[in-house]
Amino acid sequence: MNYLAKRLAVSRPFQDAIWDQGVNELDVVAVDGKQIRLADGRELIEFVSCSYLGLDQHPELRDAAHSVIDRYGVQMSAARTRMRALPFRELEDLLTSINGGWSTITFNSVSAAHLATVPVLAAGALPGYPVAPAGPALVMGKLAHASLQSLRGSMEQFGTLARVDFDDLDGVAAVCRSLSSSGRTVIALCDSVGSMGGTVDIGALTAVIDEVGGFVYFDDAHGTSVFGRTGEGFVLSTAGGRLSSRAIWTGSLSKAFGATGGFVAVSNGDAAAFLKRYSVPYAFGGPPSLPVVGAAVASAHLHLDGTVLTLQGRLRSNTALLDDLLTSRSINAGTASPIRGILMDDEFAAIDATKTLHEHGYAVTAAMYPTVELGRPILRVATSASHSVDDIRGLAALINTIVDG
Repeated sequence: MNYLAKRLAVSRPFQDAIWDQGVNELDVVAVDGKQIRLADGRELIEFVSCSYLGLDQHPELRDAAHSVIDRYGVQMSAARTRMRALPFRELEDLLTSINGGWSTITFNSVSAAHLATVPVLAAGALPGYPVAPAGPALVMGKLAHASLQSLRGSMEQFGTLARVDFDDLDGVAAVCRSLSSSGRTVIALCDSVGSMGGTVDIGALTAVIDEVGGFVYFDDAHGTSVFGRTGEGFVLSTAGGRLSSRAIWTGSLSKAFGATGGFVAVSNGDAAAFLKRYSVPYAFGGPPSLPVVGAAVASAHLHLDGTVLTLQGRLRSNTALLDDLLTSRSINAGTASPIRGILMDDEFAAIDATKTLHEHGYAVTAAMYPTVELGRPILRVATSASHSVDDIRGLAALINTIVDG
């Protein structure tokens, strides 16, 4: 039995239960800040979405999306290599400014950014990121996002692939040194901020990569906008703006940024130009939604004018309050990450707890295998700058009652 069949077989009882009980796929008909109204009439305060700063509801983003429709229509249905609306160039220029001068290219999603970048990186074709004649040795985090894991088959066409625990940086370093000694170029791939908790030590990992002459590829989707004075994300802000040129990172426009899409940031303009000319998702894929690109341009300006920094402060205050109020164990407690994971005894307990929270007016995510480790489910709570103090207090009180009995 292949790995995917095994994973499906193990996860099916949990997934069947959560879908059968109506905990997943909530049909939302109206949104007011963090309050949602469902098609069945229920109103919930949601701690599900990754809009950590509330920018998806910002009036300047709404107005910008309408303005682009009035100017261009709903979409310019052509590959951007042939023709593009001016907001695409404006957005990439603004993102390059936000990202400290790192050349930035936008895509429909972070997954598309991975698909565009990882194969040409592993092939040794990306300017500024040369790979030894022996080929690459790819080192992937075991808990890297599924959008990276899905490329494992593609990566193995170019070189060896090892999956390791990036929480154990000594172990990662040992693997990288061993693989480098074989004459291969090490390429490490991992999440910088885990979607279900945890962060990577950017400085320590890049030091290892510099030592072995390899490259590191970060998925910073959950760090974008949440970290850094201009919202440049966890990777660049943690590096103090002095990130090794051996790095590449992807970020999301669909989460805290408040729009839709993804981007990749590379250390030089030649690499960016190469990706536009030769990566399949950019050269041949349809462009991101044009109205949302207009909204993303508006969001980028809010990143650069200090608005995002203020919203980050509200977010930090809300996560600190939640930490103070929760009496149960929580992943990421005390950190600047907006994600909290309340540890549950088993998958069915997580489903029952989520359903109970729904019944009391709060929506969270029951995160279970294969999203997290088998037998270690969590109630995933995504805090936002848009949550009120009462929202936080009400949720924490209910979680404490449910979990602590």
